Amino acid sequence: MSEQPDESQKTEEPTSKRLSEARQCGQVATSREINTWLLLFGGGLLIVFVVPSMMRDIRNSLTGILEHAHRFSFQPGDMMDLFRLLLTDVGLALALPFGIFVLIALGAGLTQNGVLFATKSMEPKPEKISPVAGLKRMFSAKSLAEFIKGILKIAIVAAVGIVLVMPEFPRLDILPTLPVSQLLDEINYLVLRLFTGVIAILFVIAVADLVFQRYQHRKQLRMTRQEVREEHKQLEGDPHVKARLRQIRTERARQRMMQAVPEADVVVTNPTHYAVALKYEPEEM
Repeated sequence: MSEQPDESQKTEEPTSKRLSEARQCGQVATSREINTWLLLFGGGLLIVFVVPSMMRDIRNSLTGILEHAHRFSFQPGDMMDLFRLLLTDVGLALALPFGIFVLIALGAGLTQNGVLFATKSMEPKPEKISPVAGLKRMFSAKSLAEFIKGILKIAIVAAVGIVLVMPEFPRLDILPTLPVSQLLDEINYLVLRLFTGVIAILFVIAVADLVFQRYQHRKQLRMTRQEVREEHKQLEGDPHVKARLRQIRTERARQRMMQAVPEADVVVTNPTHYAVALKYEPEEM
């Protein structure tokens, strides 16, 4: 039984065949931070451009029901119709934001690795349902690194948020004394300022994490020199066999040449390197 190669022996970059096989098994470099950033960014755009019109539609629907409440019957069957009408109006208003969120979630994966159908990853394997294997994954070095990375991300985002809001601290005492319209404007300004800063720092974190994940992915797929040679043999054939075939073709060509020498009109020779046999037939040439 062959032993697994040591990680220190894997010095060669993965070949295109190795990368293709890994992709077919669903092993691709994926950054969760990219997905998080895209969802937050898309959510911010929805809040700014879509949510106001959505809330206006819901408000108009509720206002119409409340203004004409005296027209509705409060019998059990009629109440069910009223709730059905209300849920339909609210559902239609929420359909567009929900659909956009679904598209963003699907697009997050497509932006990183394109369309991927990894049927091999869906094959049943004992380690997928093994509690021992699950515990090993949970308490592995990779899980610990992800946990530390998450803590650092939260700390960085919190620090950026504090730095952005700190200049506004002296003005927080006067917010309760402002009129409602001005208070809402101030809150909107603070939220927008904080959201912009968080989105910016998360974008930097997401790009850095994507580069790191791709580096780790290629590092895990590195090959030993023996593996590269074996793959080369599979793709282009054994070099020893190819050399033997080339030798046989050369010998056969030399035999045909020697058979043609007696028919030559003249042989021009170099004492050490070359011999050229020439034949000239005036009627045919």
